Amino acid sequence: MKSVILLTIECLRADHMHFMGYHKRTTPNLDTFAKEGIVYTNTMSTSPWTPGSFFSIFTSLYPLMRGGTISPTDQTITLAECLRIEGYKTAAFAPGGWLSPLLGWGRGFEVYESSVREKSEKKRVKKSLPQKTIAQRFKIHELFSQFDRILNVSTKDLIFQYRNYRAPKQQTREQLKNQKALFWLNKNLNENKFLWIHYLQPHEPYYPTREYVSFSQIFKICKLNYKAMRNQAKREIGDVKLSNKELNELIALYDQQIITVDGLIGELITKIRSLEGETYFIITGDHGQGFMEHGILGHGLELYNEIIHTPLIILGPHITHKKIESVVSLRNIPLTVFSLLNIKPYRFSGISLLNKQQVEEQAKYGIISEASRNIRNQVSMKGGVVNYTNPQAKKWAITTNKWKFIFRKKGKMELYNRERDPKETIDVSKVQKNIARTFENKIKAHINFEDNASTPVRSKLRWKIMQLKRRKNTKLKL
Repeated sequence: MKSVILLTIECLRADHMHFMGYHKRTTPNLDTFAKEGIVYTNTMSTSPWTPGSFFSIFTSLYPLMRGGTISPTDQTITLAECLRIEGYKTAAFAPGGWLSPLLGWGRGFEVYESSVREKSEKKRVKKSLPQKTIAQRFKIHELFSQFDRILNVSTKDLIFQYRNYRAPKQQTREQLKNQKALFWLNKNLNENKFLWIHYLQPHEPYYPTREYVSFSQIFKICKLNYKAMRNQAKREIGDVKLSNKELNELIALYDQQIITVDGLIGELITKIRSLEGETYFIITGDHGQGFMEHGILGHGLELYNEIIHTPLIILGPHITHKKIESVVSLRNIPLTVFSLLNIKPYRFSGISLLNKQQVEEQAKYGIISEASRNIRNQVSMKGGVVNYTNPQAKKWAITTNKWKFIFRKKGKMELYNRERDPKETIDVSKVQKNIARTFENKIKAHINFEDNASTPVRSKLRWKIMQLKRRKNTKLKL
């Protein structure tokens, strides 16, 4: 029996991995797995935001290819749907929210476990309007907001963290994901399987588990997170003001979240290997995270290296350790999975990351990343479909082994020499005009391709997929 397990981590910066050269030992388990498998040191997300990134990971399409629609619809084919057609058992354990099955992410998965908030989101997703809670109806939220302003802290977070610290130790949501995934794997031992787990840590706000924080530190941590996230949906680049000390404390909390997830992944893979046969693991992040390198705290808006560069490890039977330094894209995951399982590639674009020649050829041309927001709330989920709502904010980046070029629909172009300037601080577009013009032409050709591209599904394949869609996602009962 063959299985592929896709383990994805939210907001995972490549340069905060110990096996990628980070000075802190944040990833002892991933360090071990990196020595066993293939490590892609220059992996780029197609998007700086979760829905856009996963849209490419599961369909191999670019985020702006369909007018800014970045969730699966009837006009797309997903990796899970194709594997289901091939007879694979499929399951996903994700955090909900922007990855809710109500937004199309459950397509192709027999089991899709998402956040406990999904029921309360159902009406909001369908109407694309905020769902009023009991607290809002009685204006309790206004009282909380007043306390927030007085204390300069999120009162709800503070209450939750104190309560969580004082309560008897329980499984975290991430630990529960592992438990449910192992239960599902045990239940389907003699089947071919595709499993996806998405770990929400280390997404902001950064609240370490009780093993790593004392009771007296909770208020300080809540206050720091509140300052970092205040007015996050509407603020523009450069609006956040943090001292160097506050920024370093925030980074330390972020690193602690990485350590926690690393432990969860190490524990999960060890247990799976004890019960599974031929199992392949793909470990990556959906995008990175900014810590004010370009005036950005968080992610979702820009295409700089700290926000789109993420680690990637592939390990499993017959895979030997090697490092691939050529730049690669996460949108190549579908064809890589088909290659691992010896399955026909269906109608997916991209390449298999196991094909060295194709990887090198794609790297020479460059890897495309895209976004279309200037502030975080320029999106909608009307009708259960995620869409960008500001086409004037469109921007594209093309990354090669040596260069990074950023092109905006409105605004200046930027060019960086990645070899001499890996942190992308010196724009050389005015000096290297010929190189900038070459990349500009490539981006314009890509935009033309996107504007004229269609994603039709072949009639036979559409019929098979519609048969799958008549079967609703189920919840796993332990």
